[in-house]
Amino acid sequence: MEKLFVIALIGTGLCMILRTIRPEYAFAALVLTCVILLGSVLTDALGLSDTIRALGTRFGISDAYGATLLKMVGVAYLSSFGANLCRDNGQSATAAALELGGRIAILSCALPAITAVLEAGIGLMNGAAS
Repeated sequence: MEKLFVIALIGTGLCMILRTIRPEYAFAALVLTCVILLGSVLTDALGLSDTIRALGTRFGISDAYGATLLKMVGVAYLSSFGANLCRDNGQSATAAALELGGRIAILSCALPAITAVLEAGIGLMNGAAS
């Protein structure tokens, strides 16, 4: 965590300095800082992926659900990341559109799981009624 803090602090300082000296380079520095932070975090995320797969195997849950969960979390983080970049550059409308797109993508990822839960519930209700 300290590593992330130091990277963020250095990147933010660099962006602040560049905004006063060369504003056209500030955005590039911001994106570079965020990419470095994202790369650092992704190594930890791979460990989470393995843990989710192991839990799924242990409890007999399909790998497809774990993959869907990871995909939804990834979409949420990426859309939030992109929206924050847009907001930092004064593009509020673009940020809102990106967030909406992320929410729709998450919903489309979740639909198969929602359908499976509904089908299981209907199956249970039909079994209990018999």
